[in-house]
Amino acid sequence: MLLRRITKHVKDQNWFAVALDFFIVVFGVFVGLQVQQWAVEQDTRQREDIYIERLHGETILLIEQRKSNLESRITNKDALLSAHHKLFGDDNIFEFAPEECRTLGVITFMSDLTTDIPVLTELLSAGELNVIRSTELRTSLVQLVQFTARTKDALDGINRGTINLQQKYPEFISVKMDLEVLNNSEYILQAECKTQDMRKNVAFLNDFVEGHLRYGAYVEGVVLPISARLNELHALLDSELSITHEEEAK
Repeated sequence: MLLRRITKHVKDQNWFAVALDFFIVVFGVFVGLQVQQWAVEQDTRQREDIYIERLHGETILLIEQRKSNLESRITNKDALLSAHHKLFGDDNIFEFAPEECRTLGVITFMSDLTTDIPVLTELLSAGELNVIRSTELRTSLVQLVQFTARTKDALDGINRGTINLQQKYPEFISVKMDLEVLNNSEYILQAECKTQDMRKNVAFLNDFVEGHLRYGAYVEGVVLPISARLNELHALLDSELSITHEEEAK
């Protein structure tokens, strides 16, 4: 219909009407493109909101899942330091406390604590990371993925050649496992150590020092840095969602 009008106006040499018709066409196309762009932008913002909500929820869940394991790793590291002082110190405290002895039985178990955030994997695999407008948040997500990959390589190196002290020195360490039912079934490692005999055995002392160094590298270089990055990510997501947790408000 519009084309017929333009043709008629050209034949009639009504140039004002022709110009007006072209203006209507151009303006209509412009408005149509703007509406389409607005619709695309609205869809993108809705996807961003959904992704950020999911990232926030899954990050909190991951931090909670890691909490008890994180605390046990820190406890083990502190117990190893205390045991080190008793093995190499000049004081007369020769016997290990139960937690120090027990730690000798677990220092070879340096596992990769859970680091998976499913929605982050989804974002990356779908190429949707740019949906998130915040440069700081995008950078934090990418750095978390990269750092996690590096720490897995580091953990492989730390675990390579570890020495199981209770297997190599059964005359110094004996362990057994009991089940205690609390809220869930948890295994409790019971251990007995002959601390004075350990202090006299150079080979054991050398292997203990190596195990102590490895476990320290594991906690300080793998476990704690990832937890710190997860906490930073949580804070950024709180900021994006304008969330203030009750404990932060006190």
